[in-house]
Amino acid sequence: MAELVMLDFIGSGIPILPVHDSFLVHEGHREFLTKSMQASLVKVCGVKTQLKLVEPDLGYTLANQAEEQRNDPDGFGPETSLDIAKILLAQSGHDKRLDAFYALRNH
Repeated sequence: MAELVMLDFIGSGIPILPVHDSFLVHEGHREFLTKSMQASLVKVCGVKTQLKLVEPDLGYTLANQAEEQRNDPDGFGPETSLDIAKILLAQSGHDKRLDAFYALRNH
């Protein structure tokens, strides 16, 4: 699906940056991105879904960066549990989307 979206943008001469399961584009191309993503999803998976558009956080400043550095000087983020049960029970956003996809596919 991502490849189809990127090829749409490349074919139109519009820059696009893929980030995991998302894309960054100039806001003037929001509607084109939405249509391209929907068309690609229907073509690849045979489903249509509601897309979530996320606005960038333009309020992030050097002060925010300095505070993060103070709170996490090594830059490793929050400590990860060594308890395998906690790790297996924690379900991230992509896990939920994958489960939803399998549920749709098996429906």
